[in-house]
Amino acid sequence: MKKIFPVLLGLFTMATVFCQNPGLVFPTVKEKQRSHRRIIPPDVLKKVIEINDLTMLPPGNWENRTGEGLYWWGEETGYVFGTNLRDETGYGQKFIVDGSYQIHGAYYWIGSAIGTSGNVAFTVWDWDDDSGVPGNVLATKSIPLAEIEPSRTFEPDPDYEDSEGNPWPQPGAFYVEFDEPLTVTGDYLIGADLTGLDDWVNDAYELGNYSSDIGDGGDFTLAWVCGNDGWYSTESIGYSLDIAIFPMIDAMALNMHQVTLVAEPPEGGSVEGAGMFPGGTAVTVLAAPDLPDYGFHHWKDAMGNRVSGQKKYVFIMPPEDIALTAVFESIVFAGGTGTQSDPWQIATAGQLDWVRQFSGGEYGDQCFIQVNNIDLDTPPYNEDEGWLPIGKYMEEYFCGSYNGNGHTIEGLYINRPYHDDQGLFGFVNQADISNLSLTGVDVTGDEYVGGLVGCCYQSEIRNSSSAGNVSGQSITGGLIGDLRRSATVEYCYSNGEVNVQGNWAGGLVGLVIDNTSISECFSTSNVHADGYSVGGLSATIEDGSVISNSYATGSVHGSQWIGGMTGWVEQGTITNSYSLGSVSSELGTNTGGFVGNGTDMEVIHSYWNVETSGMNESVVGEGKYTMEMISGATYGDWDFTGIWSIVEGETYPYLQWQGEPGIHNYPEGLFELTLLISPEGWGRVEGEGSKVAGGQIPLSAAANYGYQFVKWTGEGGGTISTDPDFNYTMPSENVTLTANFEVDADAVAFRTITDIDGNEYRTIIIGDQEWMAENLRTTKYRDGSTIAGISVQPHGDVYGIDSEAEMAATYGRLYNWFSVDHSSGLCPDGWHVPSHDEWTQLTDYLMNNHTDVVWNNLGTKLRSCWQVDSPLDGDCSRKMHPRWDYNDTYYGTDDFGFSALPGGSRSTTENSFDGLGEEASWWTSTETSTHVWGRGISGDMGGMGTISAYFKTLHFSVRCMREVSGYTLTLKVAPAGAGSVTGTGDYREGDLVNLTATAAEGYTFVSWKDHQENEVSDQQSFGYTMPGHNEILTAYFEGSPVGMFTDEKGGMNVYPNPATGEFWIELNHRRGNGLVILLQNLQGQIVKQVPVGESGTAGICVDIHDLAPGIYLLSIPGGDAFPVKKVIIGS
Repeated sequence: MKKIFPVLLGLFTMATVFCQNPGLVFPTVKEKQRSHRRIIPPDVLKKVIEINDLTMLPPGNWENRTGEGLYWWGEETGYVFGTNLRDETGYGQKFIVDGSYQIHGAYYWIGSAIGTSGNVAFTVWDWDDDSGVPGNVLATKSIPLAEIEPSRTFEPDPDYEDSEGNPWPQPGAFYVEFDEPLTVTGDYLIGADLTGLDDWVNDAYELGNYSSDIGDGGDFTLAWVCGNDGWYSTESIGYSLDIAIFPMIDAMALNMHQVTLVAEPPEGGSVEGAGMFPGGTAVTVLAAPDLPDYGFHHWKDAMGNRVSGQKKYVFIMPPEDIALTAVFESIVFAGGTGTQSDPWQIATAGQLDWVRQFSGGEYGDQCFIQVNNIDLDTPPYNEDEGWLPIGKYMEEYFCGSYNGNGHTIEGLYINRPYHDDQGLFGFVNQADISNLSLTGVDVTGDEYVGGLVGCCYQSEIRNSSSAGNVSGQSITGGLIGDLRRSATVEYCYSNGEVNVQGNWAGGLVGLVIDNTSISECFSTSNVHADGYSVGGLSATIEDGSVISNSYATGSVHGSQWIGGMTGWVEQGTITNSYSLGSVSSELGTNTGGFVGNGTDMEVIHSYWNVETSGMNESVVGEGKYTMEMISGATYGDWDFTGIWSIVEGETYPYLQWQGEPGIHNYPEGLFELTLLISPEGWGRVEGEGSKVAGGQIPLSAAANYGYQFVKWTGEGGGTISTDPDFNYTMPSENVTLTANFEVDADAVAFRTITDIDGNEYRTIIIGDQEWMAENLRTTKYRDGSTIAGISVQPHGDVYGIDSEAEMAATYGRLYNWFSVDHSSGLCPDGWHVPSHDEWTQLTDYLMNNHTDVVWNNLGTKLRSCWQVDSPLDGDCSRKMHPRWDYNDTYYGTDDFGFSALPGGSRSTTENSFDGLGEEASWWTSTETSTHVWGRGISGDMGGMGTISAYFKTLHFSVRCMREVSGYTLTLKVAPAGAGSVTGTGDYREGDLVNLTATAAEGYTFVSWKDHQENEVSDQQSFGYTMPGHNEILTAYFEGSPVGMFTDEKGGMNVYPNPATGEFWIELNHRRGNGLVILLQNLQGQIVKQVPVGESGTAGICVDIHDLAPGIYLLSIPGGDAFPVKKVIIGS
C-alpha cells in the first residue's frame, strides 16, 4: 500500500502547476463561460487495475447530472471514476448509461476512520426524473466489517499525523461483488449503506449511525485513481477521506473492435491512437505531420471519404473494425524559410491554409508574410462550414508572426454556430499579426468570435481591419472576440454588422480584460445583441485595461449595460476618445451615450454626441452637440500634432493614419459650400466642402502675387464680407460664395528705368527676367545717335490723342529690324531686345509656375486689362486710349503686370499702319536664314503668337529686358517725413536682409507692414527673409512733427502741406462713428471721401496721385471741432 497523504500532497502540487502554466488555465470569474473546456490532459492519466476481467465504461458514456463533480482517469481499456457521494439529491450520484451494461460489483477503499462494527454496502437504485427521488433498489451488497479483507486492524503510519498529533493508520481496500451481475439501462443512482460506523480510531470526527440512505449528513468523498501499484486518493474541501466506490463493467459485454491507422505517405508524418475499443465509446486519434516538409491535410476512411480536417479527430466507435488514413501533403510556400529575416511567403489560399500546420507552442519562432491579395471565396473555403480557423484553444494555438504586408484577404466565410474560437485565426497566444485587411467577411460562431481573431491572449494586433458581418452566441467583436492578458491592438478598425444572440458584443472587440490596451482604433460597425454588455467599440473594459485615442460611430442595441463606446467598465480607463452612434436598450436601464455602467472606472477627455446617440446621459464622458464635436476647440488636450486631425467646422476628429477623413467622419445633414475666385487665377480660397447647417465655417482668401483681395460676394452679387478671413454661418442649403480680387499695382511695378531721351518706363520682374512694362519710345540709340528706322501710329483719327508725341507716350514707337540690330544699341544701358529664346523663357516660366496659365490663355494673362467695356469693369473698362478694342470673349487680366498694349504695326512696302487697338507685335533679336522672329498678341485670340517676319523693313513695337539676379525690396515711410529706413535693394529669394527704421523728431516707431498691410515686425531693426517676388515694406510711425501746420483750434492737423502724391491727417479730438472727411475743389465738387474710424490719433493717409495741382479744402460735416482746412497739392 502507498501512503495516502504523500499522494494527496502530490496531487495538489500538480494542480498548482497547472494553474501557473499558460497552456492549462483553470477557470476564474473572468474566464466567463470557458469552464467546460478545462479537461485533464492525457499526460496525467493513470493505468487502471483490472481484477477478474472487469473494466470500467469509458468517460464518454457517462454524464454528471446532479452531483458536485464527476472525475475520471483512464488509459487504453481501463477507467475509474470517483465522485462525492453527498449531493443535492440527498442520496448519491446519478448517471446516465448509453446502452445496457452489466455491473458486477464495486471496489471500496476504507480510510483511517473505520468503526469496529456494522456493515458497508453498495446499492444501486433506479431513478425517476418525474419524482426526483430514487426508486426501486436494483442491486445491493452488504458486508459486515468483520468480514472485510484485508483485516480491519491497521498499523499506525509513523510518517504522518493528524491535527492532534496522533499517527494516521494505513488505509485498506476491498472489492464487493454482487451475487448476480446487474444489467443497467438508462438512469440509475449509486449510493452506500453505512451502518454502525461509530467507534473511530480518530475521535476528531463523529459520524454516528446511518440508515441505508446517506443523504442526511454523510460527509464522504470517493477516491480518484486506482493503480496497479496501490491506491491513490485526494481530499474534498472540509471532508475526511472515508469511502471510494469503483463500479466495474464486464469488458466482454462491450463488444471490442479494432481501430487501424495509416500515414499517407509514410514519410509525411506519424499517427497515434490505434487499438481495441468497445462500440459506442469515444476514440481519439492524432496525426503529427513532419514539418516543415509535410503538413496534415485530412483523415479519410477505408472508402476514401474525408471524415475530418482536424489533426486530433474524436469519433464514436462503431460496432465494427475501422481503418483510418491520415493524409499528408508537401508544403510548398511561395518562398522563405520561416525566419524573421526570411519569412514564409504566402501567395495563395492554399498556402494560407498551410499556416495552421505551424500551430502550437513549439512554433512561436515561425514567421509568415503575405505577398499577394488572397481570395477565399473559392472551394473548399466557401462551402459547408467554410474556413477552418487557424489555431485552437490551449492545444494548437497560433503563436507565430503573420505580416499581411498591406494586402487583403477577400471572402472569409465561416458557418459554425456551435463552435467557439471562430475567425481567420481561432486562438492566438503570444502572436504578432499586422498589416492585414479582411473584406467581404461572413463569420458565424458560438462564443469567442471575430473577423480576424476569435480569442487573443498576450498578442499584438496592428494596422489591420475587418469589413463584413460577424455573428455569435456571445463574446463577439467585429475584429476580435476576446482580448486579454496584456494583449495590444493598435491602428485597427472594423466596419459592417455585429449580431449576438447572447451577451458581450462590441463593434471592434468583445471582451477587453486583464491589462489589455487598444489605441488609435475605430469601428463603424453596427452592433445588435439580445443580451447585456454591448458597446460601439467594445463590450467591456476590465481589470486594468485601457482604450485611448479611439472612436466608434455605429449604432448599438442590447438589453442593458449598453454604451456608444462600451457597455461595462470595471477597473478600466478610457482617454481621448468619442462615440457617435445611436444607443438603445430593451430594458432602458444601465444605458448611456458613452458607457452603459460600471465601477472603479476612469474616463478622461472623452465625449459622445447627444444628438446622434439620442442619449442625454452617461455615467462617464461629456455629452456634446454636433457643432461642438466638429470644432477642434472641444478637444483641448488632444494631440492634433501626431495623432488626430480635424477639418474645422466640417468633420469629427479622425486619426492621422487614416490619411484623410472617411464618410463616417462627416456629420449627417450636410450642405455644399462652393467657393469661386474672380477673376479666376487671381487668388486662392480655403473652406469649401460639405458643411453642417448653422456651423461657423472659417473662410480664407489670399491674393496671388500682383493682386489684392477686395471682398466676398454671394450668389446675387451682394457683399458678404470685406475681410479675407472670416467665419461664415452656413445656411440650410447649398450656397456659392465668390472671393473678388483686383490688380495690386504697387506689387507688380515697383521700379522704373529711363532711356537716353529721358523717357521713364515701369518695369516688372517675372522669374529671372526684368521686362519693360511699356513699349519703347526712344528716338536715339544709347550713344546718342538718331534712329532712322522709326515711326509712330498716325493720331489724326484717334480720339483723345492730339499729337505724335502723345501717341508715342501712349503706345510707344514702332521700329524696323535694322534699328533693333543696330550696333549702337536700341535699349537703355544694361538692357537689350530679347531673343526668341528669352521670349520662350518668359512664357515657359509662366506656364510652369502658374497652374491657371496655359498656351491658349497666355495672351490674355499678359494683356493690359484696359479695354472698351471690359467685363472686369472698374478702371479696366475704358474708352480713352491706351486700351484694347471691345471683345467679350478675350479680354486682358494683366495677371503679371506685363501690361501689353496694342500698338499695331507698319508695312513700309504698302506705307500702311494696321492693328492699333487690336494687335500687339514685338521684334526679337533672333534672325534665321529666311526671316526674323517676332511675338504677337491678337485681340480676338487668347494665346500669344510667334511671328515669322520675312521683311526687315516692317515696323513693330519693342520691349526691352534684362536678366536679374534677384528681387527688389522697396522701403517706404508712413506718414511721409516721420522717419527714415535702410535696407532697400535687390536680393535673392531667401536672403536675410537687415532693415532699420529711425523715427524723426516728434515721432515713435509702430511697426513694419507689407504691401497688403500685413504686419511683418514690431521691431525697429530686424532681419527680413526675402520672398520669391518683389516686395514693398512700409515703416509706420505715430506722433506729431515739429513745425507741423495745425488748424487754429488744434482739432485737425495736415502734413505735409503743400503735398505731392499723398498727405496725412491727424485728429486730436475723439472720433465719432460714421464721420467722413471731405476733400473738395474750389468749385465745391467733392473729389475725395475719407471715412473716419473710432477714437484715436493715428494718422489717416489720403492718396492724391490722381488729383490735379491746386488748392483744396478739407472738412468734416457735423464736426464743430474740425474747421475747414486748406490743402495745397503740388505738381
